[in-house]
Amino acid sequence: MVCRGATCELFDLDIDPRETVDVAEIHPTALAALRDSLGDHLGRLVPNDWDAPAPQAEGLRHEQEELDDETRRQLAALGYIDD
Repeated sequence: MVCRGATCELFDLDIDPRETVDVAEIHPTALAALRDSLGDHLGRLVPNDWDAPAPQAEGLRHEQEELDDETRRQLAALGYIDD
């Protein structure tokens, strides 16, 4: 099963390992059971509303801070930046 938003596709990997034929319309009961099972599992990890839009990040600032010499030295030693 592959879900993108509220739309899910279902594939029979035994006969279609490349996932080329969506069998969701042929097996709606199996799709519903899998989706419910996945929703239950994910709900135990993180509460989720499948049909709700993704929350928007508000108030985030994307400012580049000036790095002090010690931080630059440490990042360079780790290979994140050039000296």
